[in-house]
Amino acid sequence: MDAELSSTEKLLAEAWSKQDAFDAAGETIRSASLRSIILSSQHPTGCLRLANAFIEGRLDLSYIFTGEGPSLPAIHLELCTFDAPIDLSKSQILDVRLFRCRIPQLLASNTTIHGDLDLSGSQIGSGSGPSLRLEGIRIGGRLSMRGFGQERFQTIGEIRLLGAHIGGNFEAAGALLNGDGTASLSMDGAHIGGSLFFSSVGNWRFEARGSLRLLGLHVGQDLSLRGAYLHGAGEYALSSQRANIAGTIFLTGSNTMMFEAIGGLRLSNMVAGELHIEKARLSPDGRGMTFDLSGSSITGALNLGEILASEGEGRPDGKFDLSGATLGSLNDSIDQSWPSKGYLQLDGLTYGSISPGENSVDGTARLVWLDLQHPAPPSPEKFKPQPYEQLAHVLRGHGYSRAADQIAMRKRDWAIDCQTELGLNAVLTRFMKLVAGHGYERRRAALWTLCWWLLGMAWIYIAARTGVLGFLPDGATEASATVVGSLPDRSTGFLLPVYALELMMPFVEFGQTERNRMIAHNVIGDLLLIWRALYQLFGMLLVTVLGVTLTGLLRTD
Repeated sequence: MDAELSSTEKLLAEAWSKQDAFDAAGETIRSASLRSIILSSQHPTGCLRLANAFIEGRLDLSYIFTGEGPSLPAIHLELCTFDAPIDLSKSQILDVRLFRCRIPQLLASNTTIHGDLDLSGSQIGSGSGPSLRLEGIRIGGRLSMRGFGQERFQTIGEIRLLGAHIGGNFEAAGALLNGDGTASLSMDGAHIGGSLFFSSVGNWRFEARGSLRLLGLHVGQDLSLRGAYLHGAGEYALSSQRANIAGTIFLTGSNTMMFEAIGGLRLSNMVAGELHIEKARLSPDGRGMTFDLSGSSITGALNLGEILASEGEGRPDGKFDLSGATLGSLNDSIDQSWPSKGYLQLDGLTYGSISPGENSVDGTARLVWLDLQHPAPPSPEKFKPQPYEQLAHVLRGHGYSRAADQIAMRKRDWAIDCQTELGLNAVLTRFMKLVAGHGYERRRAALWTLCWWLLGMAWIYIAARTGVLGFLPDGATEASATVVGSLPDRSTGFLLPVYALELMMPFVEFGQTERNRMIAHNVIGDLLLIWRALYQLFGMLLVTVLGVTLTGLLRTD
């Protein structure tokens, strides 16, 4: 082999035989020679270290495997430039580190790397097809695409990590991923044993120009996009449907940069420990969706802080869909965390608690939150009672009964306004709203009953004093009725307050109406006897409503 090597390549071979690092000082090394040098290794667990080389031709180290252990040594290259792709497909390698290199394309589908794959500071991709083909790769350690020194990691073209298995962390803090018209990163069905760090570092923010596709991704720890900038290029900026994130998802600003997503966040039908969104700017995708959490399960807290539109200081446009999601707890800012009126979907959302922060458990403030579901009174087919029932249930369970009552009453009000209740049921519902706040206003029900009782005493007294009505003692004839213009004397046991009360409560016997039967002395008296029947009927309704209101029989959230 030595006779075929250039002088620089011979020096590299000599350094490799001694396990020394080699600096090519910008000289050219042919890829075929580099392959021969690596495969002639007497150190299968050693490390080839090469810097400042120009690699000519396609470096083909594919399909090299012998058994369970690595078939290729560790390969550490720094500041090397390639004019053709590197192909490591289906090989078994000890460790790969390509620091600050320039590579048109890296192919490593179904490759096994027992240690790390570290691409820190490198620029990969030529704008022709995917930049990295890593489908099915198995990495025992970590995958790193961070900045290195003054060099930022950058790609042109999609990174394809579908079905990959990474034992440690996936670190891409400060990276710039340019999908060049396609997704910037696709990790459908991948498994990450540690955490994903797509965050900002130093003066670099993580940027993805093209959708981040994380469908069905499994992550053993956290997913961090602190200070990141995502642009979906017409698609969702972030799509993690059916993902399983064991730890916490951070879609938050950093100390110096806000989190920005142009194109919406599609996080539906996934499972996560916690989700934090704050110091964020969001805008919808082409279908009008800004934040889709529908059908997801967050076992811990959904923490929502300040969320703004992509420009200005207003609320974000586009839909926030939390329908069918399950949360351990909801921690939000009613004034800062939610979209414009008419863009919130909450039907089917369930949560165990609400953080007792400023206005978070205030009934009036929470009604403002629920009303974000509707730009105007909803039509009957669009009104959903479940969000009101869920909120009232949680508030009542945490001792905020007054706030829960406000929510429950608003639900009944919407049911009336939307005409979901018709006929006699609608009449009774409106009556209950008027006199008892749908069974939640004890004082109002008591006040109505008291006023009706006082009205009864007043009209009976006035009718008797003006001679319109008289009273006939039990067993007496009309000739022995009370004198016109007076009430029965106490010898008959007559008590005006009790008499009026018995009219309202005929199912309770006080003996007043039986011993002192009311009779009419003229036509007006005949009309008042009809009024008496109406008074009794309405009085019975009021007493019944007061009873069920005091006992709480109607307070169903």
